[in-house]
Amino acid sequence: MLDRLFGEIKKDIFAPVNGKIIPIEDVKDSIFAKKVMGDGAAFKSDEDVIYAPCNGRITKIAKTGHALWLKTDGNVEILLHVGVRTAFLNGEGFHVLVREGRNVMPHAPLIKLDKSFLEEKKTDLTTVLIITDQRKFELKKTSADVVDINTKVLQLCRNKK
Repeated sequence: MLDRLFGEIKKDIFAPVNGKIIPIEDVKDSIFAKKVMGDGAAFKSDEDVIYAPCNGRITKIAKTGHALWLKTDGNVEILLHVGVRTAFLNGEGFHVLVREGRNVMPHAPLIKLDKSFLEEKKTDLTTVLIITDQRKFELKKTSADVVDINTKVLQLCRNKK
């Protein structure tokens, strides 16, 4: 939910998985590690479901099911991308649980993974949550190491500039 404090818009973003949070710079994909698409956080999941990190509308789903974009109720675009080089799996191992245009609430299941298949393929399942919006935000990150879907991992504060 959006809060107005001191004239700034603030938005809390929850973890999309239950597991560990790692610095985005440690992702083994330079596009994410160098923040080419934006800043955010990365996760190592303990489970096989990716959840909605906030209220929003699903705006795009990759044909391969490994990634989706959502736009928050505050019009911030977020990319959820599961794994490194997972597009090459052509959708195998991913079952998308939502449709484009659907509104979701925080913690709604979005993607189910076939973890045994993906582990058999030796797939790095690091999940990244990227704020792709080019507008300027101050991004505050959690200091937690272990997270669950109820953990606020990012707070967006729109800069006044």
